[in-house]
Amino acid sequence: MTRFKISLVILLLLLLLSTGSVMAVRHAGNTVLDAVEPLIASEEPDIAQCETVEMAWEKAEPWLLLTVRRDKIMELSNCVYRLKPLLTSDCDEFAAELKILQSNLKFLMQEDGISFRMLL
Repeated sequence: MTRFKISLVILLLLLLLSTGSVMAVRHAGNTVLDAVEPLIASEEPDIAQCETVEMAWEKAEPWLLLTVRRDKIMELSNCVYRLKPLLTSDCDEFAAELKILQSNLKFLMQEDGISFRMLL
């Protein structure tokens, strides 16, 4: 009976950890996505909006590093830190980079933020 209780506790602990990691990925992704949305909607984006996205990313990155593969994090990080130089150089790639960042964030939340419907 003791082994059963210990196994049950371990199983519940693993379930809580996995649920917590899913929630952390979704929360961090939504935080950065909320900072990106005004930049996409803006007709004349400015440096302050890019810095807001960078600050949101810097707060979210440590949480994402706990559960998400490093190559995905580096890809998102490169997108975030390329925004300001692209904006200052008045390059046409700025809008494309924003769309890439937005789609990668959404994909990250869908892929690594597994839904409970998939488990049923």
